[in-house]
Amino acid sequence: MEVLTAGLVLAWIVLILLAFAVAGLVRQLRDLQSAQGGAISGAMNVLEPDGGLPSSVRPGDVATHSVVFLASASCPLCTEVAPAFAALALEHGTDTLNFVVLSVDDQVEMFDGPEYVVDAGAYHLLDPGWSPAIIAVNRSGRAVAIKPADSFEAARVAVEHVSALAPHGV
Repeated sequence: MEVLTAGLVLAWIVLILLAFAVAGLVRQLRDLQSAQGGAISGAMNVLEPDGGLPSSVRPGDVATHSVVFLASASCPLCTEVAPAFAALALEHGTDTLNFVVLSVDDQVEMFDGPEYVVDAGAYHLLDPGWSPAIIAVNRSGRAVAIKPADSFEAARVAVEHVSALAPHGV
C-alpha cells in the first residue's frame, strides 16, 4: 500500500506541475497575440486613407507600376543582388515603371539607378517573409506581384514579369 500511495501522490504532483506549465504557455501565447496585434495596428497606420501602400512606394506621376526591391542590411543576399537590381532598373526603366529600393535601414549599399527609400512601416507591411524580394505595386497602392530575388537571374525574371504587367495596367 505504501508504494501505491507514493505513486498516487507523485502522479498528483506531476499533474499540478503540468497544469502550471500549461497556464504559463497560455499566458505567453496571449502576450504574443497582444504584441502581434500591436504590430498589426501599427502597420495599419502606415496605410494611406484609400487603404493602399504609402506614397513612398507608389508609382510616380505617369508610371503605372513601381518595382520595389526589399533590402535590409541584415540580409547578405540583398547586398549581393542590389547591384543587379540597379542594373535592371537602368535597363528596364521607362515612364511606366518606377524602380524603388525599400529598406528598413539606410545601411544597404546602393548604386546609381533606382530611388532609395527608408520606410520601416512600408517595409514591414510588404515583407513576404523572405528577402530579397521584388514587389510590383500598382497605381492604387496594391501589391500585385511578389517574387523572390535571391540571384541576378531571379531578379531579372521578376522585373520582366512586372514589365509585362505594366502595359496592361494590372
